[in-house]
Amino acid sequence: MASPEETPNPIQKRLNEAIERVGISQRNLGVRCGIDPSVASSRVNHYCTGRHVPNFSVLARMAVVLKVPVAYFYTPDDDMARLLVSYYLLPARARKELARTSERLLGRNDS
Repeated sequence: MASPEETPNPIQKRLNEAIERVGISQRNLGVRCGIDPSVASSRVNHYCTGRHVPNFSVLARMAVVLKVPVAYFYTPDDDMARLLVSYYLLPARARKELARTSERLLGRNDS
């Protein structure tokens, strides 16, 4: 496993994946996140190409629009990213069930 210093920033990859999954334009994403419409397309494009990295508050707004948890943008692990999105989209009751199942799989029965 690569060290944190050797791991590329996953935000660019995750942002592009989420945009594709939702089927939204970069401009529309930017506008819906509160970015001035005159620069929304280019600003989001800079995030998607890795030229700039959005700050946490921008990512948090993007997460809402893209229907992903903010943590999704920060994981370099593809399986973890899929799990985070799945968990986020589940209703509260199913989330609790999934957490209990995970604990049982780990051999922890304190839930």
